[in-house]
Amino acid sequence: MNRKEIILLLTGTFFLLMIIFAIVFEFLGFIPFIFSNELIDYIGVFLIISVLSFAFLTFSLFEGREDRINKKLRVLIKSVCVVFSVIFVFIGVVLTSFMHEKLVKRSVSPDKKYELYIVEDNTFGGLDATVYKRLFASVKSYVNSDFLNNSDADLNVEINVQWEDDCCKLTYDHPTDYETEETETLAVLYFDD
Repeated sequence: MNRKEIILLLTGTFFLLMIIFAIVFEFLGFIPFIFSNELIDYIGVFLIISVLSFAFLTFSLFEGREDRINKKLRVLIKSVCVVFSVIFVFIGVVLTSFMHEKLVKRSVSPDKKYELYIVEDNTFGGLDATVYKRLFASVKSYVNSDFLNNSDADLNVEINVQWEDDCCKLTYDHPTDYETEETETLAVLYFDD
């Protein structure tokens, strides 16, 4: 193997291991974060990079070895590689577009033990507010969450966060309806030590 093939092999393997790492840690309840997003949100990108690295590695392995490998076998392997690459790249694009969440607000508790993430909900509209407990530098565990309905929380509304000893209170303005004059909504996310 030459240097190009080793780099392709290491790149594909690294991103494949990142996918496995993200899935296993998610199931264990430890949620790794990178750039204020869950690591599992990048699984589609990791899949695309890994698949393309292995595809280029496959084509590179056949370069200069045409005399040692049967032509029909080379064509078959390359064809299968292209078909699977297209399928997995499509899956990666779908995963990336489906799992991507736009961060609206992030807040850290005064004692630095908890973090609040408010993200846009791509599936139902509105906002998802989630409290995580900080375990390590970029690893957190899920504590509690609440869905802020689209009719209650406009995506551009200012959300005020107040940390208490056992909860996180969110207040935000919403359009008034005819039944009530109240314009402020309260959401409370409880946690305990």
